Formats: sequence, C-alpha cells, structure tokens
Amino acid sequence: RIGRKVGNLVAAMLGLSITLVVVLCVAIFYRLTMSMMQDECIRGTNVLAYELSTYSGDEDKTALLDALKQEMGCEFTIFHGDERAYTTIQQDGRRAVGTRLSGDIAEAVLGQGKSYVGQATILGENHLCSYVPTRDANGQVDGLLFAGISTASATQQIGLAVALSCLAGVILIIAGILVVGAYIKK
Repeated sequence: RIGRKVGNLVAAMLGLSITLVVVLCVAIFYRLTMSMMQDECIRGTNVLAYELSTYSGDEDKTALLDALKQEMGCEFTIFHGDERAYTTIQQDGRRAVGTRLSGDIAEAVLGQGKSYVGQATILGENHLCSYVPTRDANGQVDGLLFAGISTASATQQIGLAVALSCLAGVILIIAGILVVGAYIKK
C-alpha cells in the first residue's frame, strides 16, 4: 500500500512538473514570437527605406511594395503626411490608399519625429508594426514608412505551439504514469 501511495504521489508530482514546464515553454514561445515579429517589422521599414533611397522606377511605388510584401511577408505603406499614398493593406478588396493614420501614432511619428514600434489597430485589424518618419530636403518630417504583420498570424502560430505543447505534455504525463505504475507492480 505504501508503494502505491508513493507511486501516486510521484505520478502527481510528475504531472504537475510537466504541466508547469509546458506552460513556461508556451509563455517563452509567445514572447519570442512577438519579439521576432517586431524585429521583422523593423527590418521591413529599414529595407523599404533603403529601396526607396535607390528607387529609380516610375512614380507609382505599388509594385515595389508588392514585391517587398511577397519577399518579407509584411504589409507595407508609404505615407505622405498622415495619408496612405501607397499600400499593400486592403480594405473591402481594394488598397486602402487615402485612409489616414491614427492620431496617437501621427503625433509620435509626424509631430515628434520619433519612430514607433509596437502594436496598432489598422482599419480594424491589430498589427505588430514599425513606423519610421521620412524627411524632406529641409529635414522636416513629411511622411512615414510602415511595415507591419497582422497579429492574427501570430495568434495562429502561438495556437499551434500551444496545441503541440499540450499534446506533448499529455503524452509525457501518460508515459510517466505508465512507467511509475509498471515500477510499482514489480
């Protein structure tokens, strides 16, 4: 009887420890995923700024933004002032050209000339994003560049990681219980 009680205690401790490890792994994965996606947004605005500095194509920069989106997986926008002049973001099946930037981000980037990296709601959808001010020949802020990733894709990646972690945790708990049970019977 004491062996069975010890076995049950060991099985419970094993289950608890595996559960805690799975929860910790999911939390770490979530933070890493969000950090990597924000870094990707920053890289996106850097690449867009570089491409524009060497751009010699026609005035319409839509093809450039589409190529960058396909290559990097980010949404891109070029703003003139606080208005979207060129964008890959769609609204009702059409490019969201002519729509405006939110007031708080406009104040930070256009008003203060600071870059912004974080979360923003764009036309009703949450994004991880990077906004970088652009300057005219006199050094005055005249617009901004945007690169962002929908948080819906991050949520899908995190959901898959959670599901796989939980499945692995359940398998480990069952295996641990079976091993402890077999040991107790001996």
